[in-house]
Amino acid sequence: MSNVKEFYARIVLILFFLLTLSLCTVHAAETISFEAEAVTAQNGRKVTVDMLAQCDKKLSAASFVFDYDSSVLEFQGISAPGGTQTVFSEKGSTVRVSYLNIDGADISAKAAIFSLEFKAVSAGSSEISYSVNDCVADDAQIISIGSCLSGQVTVSAAADKTQTENRNKKPTEPAAPATGQKATEPQKQKSEAETKAPKAAKTEKTTFVTSPTINDTGTIDSVSQNAADRVTPVIVLCTCAAVAAAFIGYIIYLILGKNKKNSSDE
Repeated sequence: MSNVKEFYARIVLILFFLLTLSLCTVHAAETISFEAEAVTAQNGRKVTVDMLAQCDKKLSAASFVFDYDSSVLEFQGISAPGGTQTVFSEKGSTVRVSYLNIDGADISAKAAIFSLEFKAVSAGSSEISYSVNDCVADDAQIISIGSCLSGQVTVSAAADKTQTENRNKKPTEPAAPATGQKATEPQKQKSEAETKAPKAAKTEKTTFVTSPTINDTGTIDSVSQNAADRVTPVIVLCTCAAVAAAFIGYIIYLILGKNKKNSSDE
């Protein structure tokens, strides 16, 4: 009889051990990190901010809420690579974006999942802060959210229009002598020099191309704190389950020890 009780006691302990292990590992899923690029631009020009993501799993869905300084930037829209669908809504200086990629985007090497498009409306800087929720992998599993680095857009003042016009303005040529009037010697020399000299090259148009530079010093958004808040109850639950398993094991041990003692006395 004591052997049967000992067998069942071991079964109970194994079940509690498996339960505790499952509670501790259920949230040990893949973690995804996000980063908004930092870029510079001139006032009046288009600004593109890439949204970067990195995870070993493929990303199929996520929702974002972006905030920016509307006195510096004007939101224009969203662009995304092929196979990706985005739906966005704008209210004030807040943009909500829903991201969907049925096949899943490969972001194992940190890739842009979509881009925010702005127009620079005044000189200054604007932080691109955001929060992320509901990240789902291509296998329909929830992905834990890790670090979220904010972006920065720095807008410089446009070149002075008056100075540009003065640089492109041709010098005033001296008036030609009137008919029948004898040209002076300096005018003859200048006329001969202009005839021999080649024509001046046309003024080239300069196009300013803004190249994005990644900002190494981002700020961790509130999403990381929310992820930590979700993990804390799990740790507490795992600890309680482990303590309960140990307590039940101790009770079973006492019962088995008492039964063995009674058997020996008999």
